[in-house]
Amino acid sequence: MNEIPTSHMINPDTLRQNDFNSFFKSRQNSLLKHIEIAMSKPIARDAAQSIEGGEDEKNSE
Repeated sequence: MNEIPTSHMINPDTLRQNDFNSFFKSRQNSLLKHIEIAMSKPIARDAAQSIEGGEDEKNSE
């Protein structure tokens, strides 16, 4: 039963725990790592972190 979500880079444990934030962070990290490998370039994590925080860096100053 874990094969299908895992094949889509989804951690099945986060689905079973019914914890959206953990699911979202896990999925985000998996996808960003996959993109980095495909592009052979690092991804700036600042843009991704602003989504997690819910505020722009400009608003938090």
